[in-house]
Amino acid sequence: MIVVLLGAVAGSAGTLAMDSLWYTRYRLRGGEPGFVGWEFSSTVNSFDGAPAPAQVGRLVATKLGLQLPDSSAALVNNIVHWFTGVGWGAAHALVFGRSLPWLAGPITGTVAWLTSYAALAPLGIYQPLWKYGRKTLTDDWTAHLVFGLGTALTFWLVGPR
Repeated sequence: MIVVLLGAVAGSAGTLAMDSLWYTRYRLRGGEPGFVGWEFSSTVNSFDGAPAPAQVGRLVATKLGLQLPDSSAALVNNIVHWFTGVGWGAAHALVFGRSLPWLAGPITGTVAWLTSYAALAPLGIYQPLWKYGRKTLTDDWTAHLVFGLGTALTFWLVGPR
């Protein structure tokens, strides 16, 4: 159980690393909110056009018979985004443990990246992988590589010996 908990901690660190890269890219393109406002989706006011995590959360809620108000889109976006990172961190810890973070991290990041397209395209949240341009895919993949490396290095540091 401690491995899963420490993996979740590592997944949080990996998520923060990935988000830091996304935020840096956002600022370089002229984005305005500071990191905290950006991280907590301060510009997300409804589910229409909201990022994928918010769409997933709304879909799950709908399947459970719940109707979420648009005012909850930012919160739902953050909850799903962070729980996804925490979940991948726990999975990383169970599969790889403290082994070779320089190898295990990119594998974790790549699997998380590919899984998002494989799962979200059939749900209509993403387009099929082949419909995206090289820049979009490269930006997304490299962000997930940073997630995987951040997760693996953190678990390597804090995981049981």
